[in-house]
Amino acid sequence: MGDARRNNFDALRLVAAASVVFSHSFLIADGTQDHEPLIWLTGNQSILGLVGVFVFFAISGFLVTQSFEETGDAWRFLAKRALRIFPGLFVATSLSAFVLAPLAVSMAKAYASDAYRKVAGAGIQLHGGIGFTWEHDLQLYFKRAKASEVAFGDATWQRERIARLLTA
Repeated sequence: MGDARRNNFDALRLVAAASVVFSHSFLIADGTQDHEPLIWLTGNQSILGLVGVFVFFAISGFLVTQSFEETGDAWRFLAKRALRIFPGLFVATSLSAFVLAPLAVSMAKAYASDAYRKVAGAGIQLHGGIGFTWEHDLQLYFKRAKASEVAFGDATWQRERIARLLTA
C-alpha cells in the first residue's frame, strides 16, 4: 500500500457512515430517536447521525479537493469523477426503477386498494341508503374504488404480483 493511502480517512468515513446507520436504527426500531445516545448526552441538542453526516462530508470534501490538486487538470479531474460516480449511479437507478419500483408500487396499490374499498364501503354502510342515491357523492367513491380494482388489480392480485416478483 502506498504512502498516499496510509491516512485512516477511510476508517474515519466508515465510522461516520456506521454512526448514521446506528442512529437511524433507533428511528426504525422505536419510531423515534429519543433513545439515541447522543440525544441523551447533549440534552436533545444533536443526533449522532447528523454528526456522522457532517464528518463524512467534511472528510470526503477534503479527499476530493486533494484529488483535484493531485490531478492538476480540471477536465481530467471531472472525467475521473464521472467515471467513479456514474457507473454506481446507473446501477442504483436501474435497480430502483426495475426491481424496487414494481415492488413498492404493488405494495402501495395493495394497501390503497384495501383501504379505499373499506372506507367507501364503511361510508355507505354508515349513511345507509343515501350512499346509493345520485344526490350523495358516496356512490361515486364506491364506484371509483370498484373501477380501480378492475382497472389496476385488487389487493389480492397485487399481493400475488409481489410474490411473483420476489420469487422470480
